[in-house]
Amino acid sequence: MSNSDDRRDDVTALELLDEQAETQVRRVWHEGRWFFSVIDVVGLLTDAPKPRMYWADMK
Repeated sequence: MSNSDDRRDDVTALELLDEQAETQVRRVWHEGRWFFSVIDVVGLLTDAPKPRMYWADMK
């Protein structure tokens, strides 16, 4: 698989994540890589009312 194919798979996966999420996950494309907000991902996966507190307790 070439890099363009990998990038296309990443975009597809991100689109699925966006469709399934009621809230948005903040993300940034930087130097060829995606970076996601840990707090947003924790909130999405756990349905915690206060994902920042959940993350702080789990750290």
